[in-house]
Amino acid sequence: MVARPWDFSYFLNLHECSGVRRMRRSYGMAALALALAMTAVLGWIFLPTGEDALVRAREGRTLRVGYALEAPFVILSPQVVANDPELREAGVGGEAPTVLRAVLGRLGFNRVEWLRSDFGSLIHELESGRIDIIAAGMYITPAREVRVLFSRPTAHVRTGMLQLEGMDPPAKNLADLRSYPDRRLGVLAGAVELTLAGEAGLSPERVLAYPDAASALQALQNGRVEAMALSSVSLRYLEWMYPEGHFVLVDEAMPEAAPGRPALVFRKSDRRLRDAVDGVLAEYLGSAEHLAAVAEFGFTAADIPERAP
Repeated sequence: MVARPWDFSYFLNLHECSGVRRMRRSYGMAALALALAMTAVLGWIFLPTGEDALVRAREGRTLRVGYALEAPFVILSPQVVANDPELREAGVGGEAPTVLRAVLGRLGFNRVEWLRSDFGSLIHELESGRIDIIAAGMYITPAREVRVLFSRPTAHVRTGMLQLEGMDPPAKNLADLRSYPDRRLGVLAGAVELTLAGEAGLSPERVLAYPDAASALQALQNGRVEAMALSSVSLRYLEWMYPEGHFVLVDEAMPEAAPGRPALVFRKSDRRLRDAVDGVLAEYLGSAEHLAAVAEFGFTAADIPERAP
């Protein structure tokens, strides 16, 4: 039952004694005060504080990093957990966390809390103040730049397409997939491939969005979709991880499209934190240390942006 903060019934009952009217007015004022107090408390709990994340980090307080699983940008790796004491609780690895961890270490920011989410919810959680940084291989796009700040790109990758062996014939790219009206495409909700599928001419009912790469891969294996579009480096990693899957990989499913530029993501109000991270990235990206760190996730020098001059 919904509680009514106001009760105007005393205006309608003109024959009630004045004592009852005073009592009801007192209850009404008490209810109003309680409602205002609850509003203040809820606002304090759920609204962003506006506090500078860079200041908090410099004071030794925790930075909250949001991620979504999309190998090899983000993985949960038993090997990573075993080899890195800082990750034994969260077990978060992959290209984006590895790069962010190296950068934060150089800045002296060692207190990090990793918070998992669906890919499509990450920007909302950043804006709401639940997290401070997104490390998820999220591409820089004009639509996203309206809402958030990006670091310099940490990689350059193409969109690929994965199909099962036995598809006769396999589609050559997303545009070719359009010519097979009974074939459906799986993508990640909120990912750039959803837009690319539309640009290739696939109708919305033929494109199914999934919360993460594992769900999309399962849909492909179970026949709910006939193809899966994701970054080519992600699909190469999945093909390597599941050799029994009998997949056919198309490295460039949208050859005319510009390469995707994954980056770290920050709130609009945290420009100072973004700039501090960018300053370190300028030296770190493309270094021997960086290339060695991301090689285990399938990234090569060809996938890395040129070093800043």
